[in-house]
Amino acid sequence: MRTHRRAGLIPIALFVLALSTVRCDRSSTVASPSVTTPPEAAKLDRDDESDIHGGHDEEATTLYVWASDQARVAPDFLAVIDFDRRSPGYGNVLRTVPVPPPGNIGNEAHHCHTSVDQNILACGGLLSLLKSQNSMFFFDISNARYPKFLFSTRAANSSITDDFLPLPGGGFLVTNMGSATGGAGGRVVELDKHLRLVAEYPSTSPADGGFNPHGIDADFSRNMLVTSDFINPVTTLNVFTGDVQLRSSLRFWDLRDRRITRGPWTVSRRAPGGHAAREAPSPGRTERAPSRHRGVLHGADSRPRRPAAERSAPDARVSPVRGPDAAS
Repeated sequence: MRTHRRAGLIPIALFVLALSTVRCDRSSTVASPSVTTPPEAAKLDRDDESDIHGGHDEEATTLYVWASDQARVAPDFLAVIDFDRRSPGYGNVLRTVPVPPPGNIGNEAHHCHTSVDQNILACGGLLSLLKSQNSMFFFDISNARYPKFLFSTRAANSSITDDFLPLPGGGFLVTNMGSATGGAGGRVVELDKHLRLVAEYPSTSPADGGFNPHGIDADFSRNMLVTSDFINPVTTLNVFTGDVQLRSSLRFWDLRDRRITRGPWTVSRRAPGGHAAREAPSPGRTERAPSRHRGVLHGADSRPRRPAAERSAPDARVSPVRGPDAAS
């Protein structure tokens, strides 16, 4: 598992990190590294510890970009950007915070997300497994423009860290798309408010063999969690001789019990490789982000299927919201 056979996962990582704005015991705890500040940006930076990230009614003024060195020589880093539209330094890089060793190079920076209280930024390394490195990285962003690296860690039974879902009481649920060796049998990893690993779900991978969770979202008021399977990561590598195994399925969970209750639901066999799943505002509606290959947005009725005796017509399950593809 050293080289890539296809462009598979790498373009995905670059695309997400360009848009990023804003999880056992710790297997590696390291001190915060020095902060690099471009001189020209320093003059424009307002040294204001009250600077916030922006709540529901306020506009964020700081942008974080989690990035990797394209040449895989320099450390991965968090860039801090002036995102205040009223600032003369709008768009300027204020400083960068490099990840210290060990395991700080070539992680392929991917998704990142803030905690509910916006004091922690959690970031994922999509390809950390290829170098036997930690795949989850945490920054203290309580002082928004002066983030500090805290530590990195990894899960024992899964890898290929993808998306982060912040939990209301602190901590995260994290989608690890692959097994411990990067194949089928990923997990959803739970981290508590102290960022300690609680568990990996499910404890036994589903029997269908296609659990490779990528997208994740929850409706906490309805006790519902949804994950979407994207791809079997190991099939993108040179050492794998078969075809790339794209997924196209949703799984619904009892959020409180962290237990899969329904699925996999095949969204479309003609548009495989869907990325994300999002709970939509309408009751019982789940939106699944477009397939990477066909650009189709699907909608699914996530409410439990009614008993046959109560139905005057078959329940609608999954349907395309827009795009050329029809649900299969």
